[in-house]
Amino acid sequence: MSTDDDLTFFKPRYLSDASLESVQEADAPYDLITFLAVIQKLQVDILPTTWQAARQPIGVGATGIINEALIDLHTSFAFKRASNRQKEKQAEERIIHTLISEVIALGHPLIRKHRNIVELQGICWDIVSDDRGNDKVWPVLVFEKSQYGDLYSFATLPVGRALCVAERLKLCVDVGIAILDMHFNKIIHGDIKPENVLVFKDDAGAYTARVTDFGYSTRFAGEDDLVSVPKSWPWCAPECEHEKLKPIQARKMDVFSFGMLCLWVLFEKYLSGITPHMCKSILADLKQQDRLAMLAQQLVLAERDIETDKKKALERFFSTSLARNPDERDESLSALPGLLIPTW
Repeated sequence: MSTDDDLTFFKPRYLSDASLESVQEADAPYDLITFLAVIQKLQVDILPTTWQAARQPIGVGATGIINEALIDLHTSFAFKRASNRQKEKQAEERIIHTLISEVIALGHPLIRKHRNIVELQGICWDIVSDDRGNDKVWPVLVFEKSQYGDLYSFATLPVGRALCVAERLKLCVDVGIAILDMHFNKIIHGDIKPENVLVFKDDAGAYTARVTDFGYSTRFAGEDDLVSVPKSWPWCAPECEHEKLKPIQARKMDVFSFGMLCLWVLFEKYLSGITPHMCKSILADLKQQDRLAMLAQQLVLAERDIETDKKKALERFFSTSLARNPDERDESLSALPGLLIPTW
């Protein structure tokens, strides 16, 4: 049965702008000094460790490379840093800007301890020497490492493939709760996809999803602001053509990407094909043909392990999240409560 605590997560928690002062002036340069000012303002810990090149890589994202370090038998950290290729291809200001965006989003008082958003443990430093022996210092973000990696990899592992529909749906709801609370507190993730969701296992043995990689996130002040979102194939919304969007447009793009994520998580066994790339190609083709919502509803109806009330909620969710017309998308994700209450 559901609990009152479960249902309160569908009443987004809000912190007024008056209680959260700006930590980044519009005309401030994106450099190491500004980065230090931001972490000081948000009281992010500087950890007594430095980046070591021997640490094992565990993932590469659009905004950095992830490595791990074992602390003890029960704890390990994941380190997110700019890759050497990024340092060669991108200006320092752009890299620092990305890191600051992530720290600001994760340092928000109602986000930093959110049960469905990865927790920033602190920062440390990556010290790089050039050919002349000059040292360059780069910030490194430090997170608790997931036991199972990202959702895209987890879903294709034997343990992921063994999940029942209820467990898969619970992971989807976890991501939806995170998106709702982010949007209600004026944070747009901008790059919702399975690779940007980590899977953890709690003490009771239940799997939990936590959204990660806030390098493309934006915290806006008003509805007339303009924000940027990336084009992450194939998860981005069909209208992802403009470099600058109003917040309501960007939020509805998050909703569409979330709908695609849920379609893939719930029915990955039907969509996987021969290779993961083929699965993505199938989704991209269906999106191009405006057939994602129709396919989702067909798969929901055909799934024997979903009861009638859940099927109705899922049909409504997919029709209002995967709508090609952004005006038809349900930004409030009102179908989520009906998906959480277990009746299996």
